Amino acid sequence: MYYSTRFKAETIRAALIDDHSRGMRMRDLRAKYRLAKSTIYRWIKRPSVLTRSSRPHRQPRRLHPQIEQRILAARQATRVGPNRLSNQLGIPASTIYKVLKRHGINRLFPKIELPAVRYEHPEAGDLVHVDVKKLGAIGLSGPHCWGRGPGECLHLMIDDHSRALYAEIHANETAATSSAFLERGVEWFASLGVQVRRVLSDRGRNYISGHWRDTAQLLGMRAIYCRIRHPQTNGKCERVIRTIVDEALRNRDLGNEQARAHTIEKYVAHYNSRRQHTAIGGLVPLQRLLPKR
Repeated sequence: MYYSTRFKAETIRAALIDDHSRGMRMRDLRAKYRLAKSTIYRWIKRPSVLTRSSRPHRQPRRLHPQIEQRILAARQATRVGPNRLSNQLGIPASTIYKVLKRHGINRLFPKIELPAVRYEHPEAGDLVHVDVKKLGAIGLSGPHCWGRGPGECLHLMIDDHSRALYAEIHANETAATSSAFLERGVEWFASLGVQVRRVLSDRGRNYISGHWRDTAQLLGMRAIYCRIRHPQTNGKCERVIRTIVDEALRNRDLGNEQARAHTIEKYVAHYNSRRQHTAIGGLVPLQRLLPKR
């Protein structure tokens, strides 16, 4: 039986000791746990299965507790960093930092987690998000994909209100390819009775091109863009990309690009028609897109 490295050593030791107490022979223990005989005997003789601390019994060079207290008192009184405390106390700044980190006060201003700001447009078609994911070797494994470059690109369009998803795979992400994808995506939403009015994208070359803007204008849409260095503005696309990679592609060997494309196509259909979405109250996207049908 092979134990992955993610299992804690205490769990393995406890299982080994339990097998030994039931009378399992040493030969079988070695084969099951892949351990040397000396290691097994050492574990059995231990009073506990817990991992012992690696801290030495004696630490003659450890900083004296009184000096630690001086550092902590100076920090509390002055509220300055290790460099300025070093000048005041005559102690190396690296030592002061280690003391502050050990006591959990190395940050003058602890990071505050702000509540997430979420938005959602009231009607389907008010806004769609588009993005591109370079697939590379995701979902492929083996020598045939070693050193593989960016390769195919997954183009996505997701409706802000319903989370309905349209996706295609292409060999590149040029302005012409992206614009043609936009046309087909708008046609797909139109076939469901949804008129797309605005499209949000990042500031990639394919999206800031005149070809993209002209295509959006001909389709009766307004092209808008994320703020620079703010990918969270297009967060719905970023999240659905991660969902596709995690649920359909990761840790899989699909053999080739055709098999991967077929897997993504099946997953997108599952995502739209059967997968419950927590952000829309447990509905599937097509239920919210077509509530009366």
